[in-house]
Amino acid sequence: MARMSESTFEQVRDRLSECSDGEALLADGFEAALLGTAEGWFGNSHRIVALYDLLRCVEVLIGAGMDEDDATEWLEYNVTGAYMGPTTPVFTVISRQPIIAPVDG
Repeated sequence: MARMSESTFEQVRDRLSECSDGEALLADGFEAALLGTAEGWFGNSHRIVALYDLLRCVEVLIGAGMDEDDATEWLEYNVTGAYMGPTTPVFTVISRQPIIAPVDG
């Protein structure tokens, strides 16, 4: 699993700090799953929050010794299901369309 470089992580952390008056939260232990920031309207306020790859979070926990089911359940209960205020990070599952190349012939 590729990890965000330290300088990129610092840039994301600095952006979050600047945009949230230092209140943005990061998910401890999931640095490898940090994608960047998400910006939008959450309720009636515009915010910038940390954005994580949910499947990479599962991989982090598997790497720490959990099986996939336990890791998924743990994340649902302790992380994605926990509201920690308006600067709570958001999590995404990235799905991409396959690239279909024309066949010569």
